[in-house]
Parts: sequence; structure tokens; C-alpha cells
Amino acid sequence: MAKLDKNTRKGKLGEFIYYNWKGKQCIRSKPRQFERTEASVKSGLNFGKASRIGSELRDLIKSINPGKNDNQVTYRLTGALNKFISWKEKQIAVPVEMFNDLPYLKDFQFNDQADMSNMTFLKVSAKITKPGNIEISLPSFKTKKSAPYRIYSNQIKCKLILVGIDLDKDETEEYGNAVIETPYKEEIFDLPVVTMRTAAEPGKLMILVMALQYFRSVNDESDMLTDRKQLPCGIALAYLS
Repeated sequence: MAKLDKNTRKGKLGEFIYYNWKGKQCIRSKPRQFERTEASVKSGLNFGKASRIGSELRDLIKSINPGKNDNQVTYRLTGALNKFISWKEKQIAVPVEMFNDLPYLKDFQFNDQADMSNMTFLKVSAKITKPGNIEISLPSFKTKKSAPYRIYSNQIKCKLILVGIDLDKDETEEYGNAVIETPYKEEIFDLPVVTMRTAAEPGKLMILVMALQYFRSVNDESDMLTDRKQLPCGIALAYLS
């Protein structure tokens, strides 16, 4: 209810609120109240789920993530996971093997200063060899010809971390990790096939994060080049178990 005070009105009157600001009479509309629908409640729950999963995922890959303290990357990851969760809920049936075709997660970059999505030599292929096992391989390549040139570096390491996510329980778990090392030379290198544990039960979201790191090795000691612009890191593979 509005009250008069020295010829000025304060409080609520109808659809308006009267108040004083710096000695002047001011008026604004009452805030509108909206009834939350089932869809809006669900949307809020999904966003919360995406935020929790994204935080756990970033924690598991922080050792290879050059953008671990970048808030913009955090927001983008939460948004991508939120869109994927909403997309998945609308699917009547999802094929068991959807390697690298999951929307919103494919080619996600944790370092937008070094996009690795167009680096063809980092395109992984994968196959389930038996329940609970996955084989991951990279194409053969010449490191100096394929990888972006980095002065002083003489070694490249591809670091992989496979994370499994239970979307119903909002739980994440590391399923495996590997490091593939190659000299930074002109020769063609056949990279080893990596075998990791994967989820045997159906329905888990599996995300393989890859980082490319450059090293300078001298006298058996190795130092990583830490310029963030030189350190690609992204989702190399995303599939449902």
C-alpha cells in the first residue's frame, strides 16, 4: 500500500511502485510473476546437470587442459553439454555406436586459441573389440609436415584421457589415459594402437579428450613449450556405450 510522505508517495499502488531516488519521486511497474512450466523446470534441471558434469570433466582433464582457468571455455562447455542432454532426451532410440557423431560435443575445443579440429593427422578412429574394451588409433604422419611448426621443439606428445559420464547419476569417471610420443622429424611414423577400458553397460556418454604438446629435449631432460597458442586440446571422440 502506498503512503504519502511530505507530498511524495511511497509504496505499492495498483500495478506501480512509488519510491524516492536522490530526492526525486520515481515510479516503476511491479515485477511480473510467471508460473513455471514443466518445460522450464526441466530446462533448469538440465542446465544444473550440465554444469556439474562439466565441472567434473574439467577436473579429470586438468593435467592436459591449457584452458582450465578460462571462464569462457567453462561457459561454452556447460552450454554444449546442456544442448546435448536436451537433444538426447528427445531421441526415441539411440544407436549403440555413434562414434564422433554426437551433436554439440563433436570437435569441442578447450583452447580456442589453437583449434585442432582441422588437424587431420589428429583424427582418431575407434572400434569396440569386445565388451568393455576400445581400440583407438591415429593415422601415420610426418610430424614436421603435418603438425604446426614450433621453433625449438624436437618432440611431440599426444595425450589422451577417456572419461565416462553417467547422465542419470551426474557422475564422471576416468576410464583410461595414454601418451603417444613422436620425434619432430621428417620421417613417417606409424603410431601405436591404444587400448582402453570403456563402459560395458549401455547408455554412458564416453568422451575422449586429446591434447597436443610440444617438448624440447636436451641431455635426457624434457621441457614443455607452454605458450597456450601452441597447445591444442579438444574432444577427439564422443560416443554412447
